[in-house]
Amino acid sequence: RYGARMGIVWIALQIGIIGTFLYLFLMYKILKFVLNFKDRILHKLIFIGLFITIMVDTLLYSMSSIQYFTIGGLFFTYFGFFYRDKYLGKNVLNE
Repeated sequence: RYGARMGIVWIALQIGIIGTFLYLFLMYKILKFVLNFKDRILHKLIFIGLFITIMVDTLLYSMSSIQYFTIGGLFFTYFGFFYRDKYLGKNVLNE
């Protein structure tokens, strides 16, 4: 029952302050990458919802999104779809 209860404190204890800032910077870059798409409003809204869920859980609540990779896995898989679409020049999300 003792120790870090908030996810951000747990992250800081595991990887340090610099690692925590790198984690937050990576999350910011991922969000910025997805928001730069011109269309796909529905997919952007879904991604923003997943992003907010992960950030609220990580920063304010607990470390469950880090330990149990269900929401995080869905988040990074969805990001992978955006990434693949941009660099392969396809629009797989809307097919």
